[in-house]
Amino acid sequence: MAKSTPPFSFKLIPTLIIVLSSQPLFSIPSPLPLFSPITKHQSTLLYTTTIHIHPPPQPINPLIHLGSSSSFLKCSSNYTQSLPLLCNSSSLCFSCTHNTCFLLSQNPISQRTKLTPALQTTFSLPSTNGHIPASFSFIPHHIFSCSSPFLLKGFPKFTSGLLSLGFSNSSFPSQLSSSLSLPTTFSLCLSGSPSAPGIAFFGSFGPFFFLPFPNLDISKSLTYTPLLSIHNEYYINLISIQVNDHPIPFNALKAKLSTVQPYTSMQTHIYEAFLKVFMLEAEKMKLRMIDPVKPFSACYSAESASGSVTGPSVPIIDLVLHRNDAVWRIYGVNSMVWVEMGAGLCLAFVDGGSDVGDASIVVGGHQMEDVLVQLDLERMRLGFSSSLLANGTSCSNFNFTDSS
Repeated sequence: MAKSTPPFSFKLIPTLIIVLSSQPLFSIPSPLPLFSPITKHQSTLLYTTTIHIHPPPQPINPLIHLGSSSSFLKCSSNYTQSLPLLCNSSSLCFSCTHNTCFLLSQNPISQRTKLTPALQTTFSLPSTNGHIPASFSFIPHHIFSCSSPFLLKGFPKFTSGLLSLGFSNSSFPSQLSSSLSLPTTFSLCLSGSPSAPGIAFFGSFGPFFFLPFPNLDISKSLTYTPLLSIHNEYYINLISIQVNDHPIPFNALKAKLSTVQPYTSMQTHIYEAFLKVFMLEAEKMKLRMIDPVKPFSACYSAESASGSVTGPSVPIIDLVLHRNDAVWRIYGVNSMVWVEMGAGLCLAFVDGGSDVGDASIVVGGHQMEDVLVQLDLERMRLGFSSSLLANGTSCSNFNFTDSS
């Protein structure tokens, strides 16, 4: 029999999804960036973060995704601390049943979707710019959806759910900024090391200070390009790709940014042209080819490549964005991946097939590691640094100042 208040309750198992109510109980001034660590999982090559949910205070570890309209958490039937969201209390509902709000949740790996009941809870994030002791900000009445393990297929083990970073009013950064009256922006600095986390910043354009240099503010060294949104995901204009200054022939296109795709993929005809030029340039540099290791097409003996602070010395790849002086340079640390127990190096770009939908090129997580990537959703622009390794630091070197 239908009831105005649903006859169900939920139990949260370290998993989180977050969205924000339109009328928070209070706002907390936060001049410093809120942040959370980002961990890479070697078994899946995906990235999770850690935030705290209350009550009681407990860490949860959702997958981060540059897409999806809302966040979701893995729940079971005994969690009573979070309250169901009623339809008349929020404009974020995708649909309503018996006055209960439902959100549309999607697994970005399997592409499975499901209507999931929306709940409200309190969570917290630490805040610091890397110079002063961290403190915690508590944000009540955030909305997330409560999902069964059905939507977590393909996620890293022990993942709590999904944290939506997509272009949506119900995404994590949008709701956080609305709740605390912060700028609608977030930055990712992915680390390739599972033992040394990277970091995500929310609600601030900087400064972001990284060790070992006390005054190294990475936010001051960003190049900007227009940011586009299609289906809650983020795209940038791309007019050219160059390998050692040799251009790859293709028409201008839009490239998607993805944290759930490990390596950059290209539509087949672009990939084949790119691969041909890269292999010719690698031959000029006397890199010795070895048998390819799936899913890669071009692999080389590690002994034939000298090293540098930005990884193995291989042909440099430049993504030329909306104009010729807006260039995302990809050094060996981001263009190659180690294989065969370190004996080989493979070009970390893959064939995306001929039917690619909206994205002829998808920039994967490996290419974004140790690069500060800032998504400014107020001015709709993407800021990106050069490789932090070239500056003597890395994404794992942010000063996570002790908050105890």
